[in-house]
Amino acid sequence: EYNREKLQNQQKMNGYLQKMMSEAGKNKNMSDEYTGKTNITGTRAQHDKRHGEASRKYQAETDHIVPLAKIHVQFRDNYGLSKDDVRRIANAGTNCALTSGTLNAGKNDKTNTQYVQEQGDKLDLETQRRMLEKEKEAQAAINKDANSTIVQNLMGNGHTDRDEKKEAVAAREKKLGKKLSELSKEDRDKE
Repeated sequence: EYNREKLQNQQKMNGYLQKMMSEAGKNKNMSDEYTGKTNITGTRAQHDKRHGEASRKYQAETDHIVPLAKIHVQFRDNYGLSKDDVRRIANAGTNCALTSGTLNAGKNDKTNTQYVQEQGDKLDLETQRRMLEKEKEAQAAINKDANSTIVQNLMGNGHTDRDEKKEAVAAREKKLGKKLSELSKEDRDKE
């Protein structure tokens, strides 16, 4: 069942915003990755005394280019990926875009394609082009990352597999009261 709170990694989202603010340096305004305009700011203190809902138009937020809901549907029945794998893939920097709070709130769980179709002429052609291109790039990166992770997991070299093997070795060593030799570890892997 889809649960946004479990799939979203707010720390990664904030990290993306901080990275973009750092790259902007001392510039007060940053570039909106969807519109291409340099008109959003990273912190509320930088709003040029704009307040209320109008200030959201200028507040930089991190958007999941491919929405978490879509990623959930795409991978929910994929037994080659753990929940942690899907969460990592969903919150990767390749699936993040810096945009205004207003656009981000309006997009919500829609894909960029759905949002562009819904907004129609309300969005200029450049914004439409940029949003569709970002979606295409993000989906390609998600697919590549997922496929690579699945191969690693199926070969027993995935992050989860390594953790499980490490825990199994530690449990076996604790039970035996001694360190396992490499031969013993190979035997354990065959089980």
